[in-house]
Amino acid sequence: MSDAVPAFSKAVLHFDDRAKLIYFSPELPLTLGYDTTTFSLMRLTGLIPELTPECIATVWRQTTVEGSARLQGRLVAREGGQIPVDIRFGRIQVDGQIQLCACLQPMVASSEAERLLQLVVRTTARSTGSEFFRILARSVAEVLNVNGALITECLDFPTTRVRTLAYWTERAFSGDIEYDLVNTPCDKVIKEGRVCFYANRMSERYPEDVGVESYLGLPIFDADHRQVIGHMAFFDSQ
Repeated sequence: MSDAVPAFSKAVLHFDDRAKLIYFSPELPLTLGYDTTTFSLMRLTGLIPELTPECIATVWRQTTVEGSARLQGRLVAREGGQIPVDIRFGRIQVDGQIQLCACLQPMVASSEAERLLQLVVRTTARSTGSEFFRILARSVAEVLNVNGALITECLDFPTTRVRTLAYWTERAFSGDIEYDLVNTPCDKVIKEGRVCFYANRMSERYPEDVGVESYLGLPIFDADHRQVIGHMAFFDSQ
């Protein structure tokens, strides 16, 4: 799966002037394949190579003078994959201690984003109904270079079960299926309405999904953006 695929919607890190990690978003270690203890002991340069001591010193100075700072970097997953992120820094005070707060937001490289957008527009422009969903699933899967993709609709509310509108796997369409969300990564995507990404080790977390090691799920909302009505998922054996 492409390293440029977003792993999460947003995450936060807090660290002190010695670059000691003080706080991190709870879902971040799992997303990157680390256990919480290992993650909490990591050096910032091991997690985000761009955050060298010199860079951190510059950020501290800039946030002191201007109140904020910004740079682009790479989050390093446990198995070596890298996720490009936009990092915004600000200063906060916790129990009398000044800390840097880093807000991380994944970004897709502009060339890949443009390529994906152009491909989707080109391949779906004349498509409607079920054909639209099938072409969309296949097109995005091919751009991301993954084995499989599916697009679903929710069958009940609160949602416990979904039905596929398109199911692309191993370079071919499969028949549409219905399945329960329990014990699947799709459950979190739909019930929490947020992007869910696992760069690796999916089989350890969800052993019933045989042959799936990486996963990206995105919720689909209604027109008012109030309720999740389905989702898109992309998965791979690597």
